[in-house]
Amino acid sequence: MCTSQYLDLFITIVIALNVITMAMEHYQQPKELDEALKICNYIFTIVFVLESVFKLVAFGFRRFFKDRSEVTLCLRVGVLISDQISRQNCLVYGHEEMLCEYGPRYSGAKKYLVSHQLCKFSH
Repeated sequence: MCTSQYLDLFITIVIALNVITMAMEHYQQPKELDEALKICNYIFTIVFVLESVFKLVAFGFRRFFKDRSEVTLCLRVGVLISDQISRQNCLVYGHEEMLCEYGPRYSGAKKYLVSHQLCKFSH
């Protein structure tokens, strides 16, 4: 299953949707859009974490980390999870307004890794 072209196609579509949702974010966006993007981000994170776990179990630790694209996958999952954690910390400590007002929700690392992964699938 982990080497299926259908799985690759599904992941490519999810990555493309992730790029689109990142591009939809803008300054002083409505709360409804903010909530929708937050839910999408959770869904994308879950999909990418599951992809990593499935491939790690299927290929084994050594074979999984031999492939550069799998290492990029792990980096992407790590950045997604760290974004989720930092977002939660801002909510807990009441800094959500400051975070949204002074900077984008998505880190440059996340944007780079997701875009890089999309380019990999398009070649």
